[in-house]
Amino acid sequence: MAAIEYKFNMLAIWDQIGHGHCTYRGKGYVGHPGAKRCSHPNAVFPECQFKFCPLVQPRYVMVRQEAGDVFLVIKKPTDENVITTTPEWERIDLPSDDHDAARGMVEQYLNENQIEEDVQKIVLRRFEYLFQVAADLKRITQGEEEEEEESKD
Repeated sequence: MAAIEYKFNMLAIWDQIGHGHCTYRGKGYVGHPGAKRCSHPNAVFPECQFKFCPLVQPRYVMVRQEAGDVFLVIKKPTDENVITTTPEWERIDLPSDDHDAARGMVEQYLNENQIEEDVQKIVLRRFEYLFQVAADLKRITQGEEEEEEESKD
């Protein structure tokens, strides 16, 4: 019975967000005319949709990259029966030199927390892209450092 009440609470919050009460929701072309854009920093998908909403979904995961480091951002609900608009977000660093180990950690979290299949595909695709970007950034940075050392000598 608690799961039904929780789903009802999620839909009630979504109904409020859908009527213009979300600061992250904006207009913009996202793939089809009339679509609403989501600008939440942990949004996994740029279009404002119920199944991709980090504010409504009880379990949520996003892959991010900063300064060449790839990490998971995970929403940690405090209680299954309580929905909060200010959830706890946890950062989990992924190994930067081992692609297979990092991908394994992402897949394990997605499967353990029963994240929807559509969301899993997007998260994994984003992981692949960001991991490659991080590797490229490190390669460029190392090349610049080597050039600076050669110019000093």
